[in-house]
Amino acid sequence: MKEYSPRVLEITNQSHLHAHHAAMRDQPKGEGAETHFKIVVRSQVFEGMGQMQRHRRLYRTLKQELEGGVHALSMDLA
Repeated sequence: MKEYSPRVLEITNQSHLHAHHAAMRDQPKGEGAETHFKIVVRSQVFEGMGQMQRHRRLYRTLKQELEGGVHALSMDLA
């Protein structure tokens, strides 16, 4: 996230709110513990970008994490 020089960076693990979902119940214990996140980023990097552009940029940045078991990501980017 260094490339964003964020004024605000909040990452919240919301996995516990989704533990009852069927897809999460089927996860072996310990492996599905961190699957749902909310991220808030405020950065000048996003100025002049539309919502889809911001999301695509962050998806590229987080590509490795998203391929490694993150099931859902809620984003608030500005």
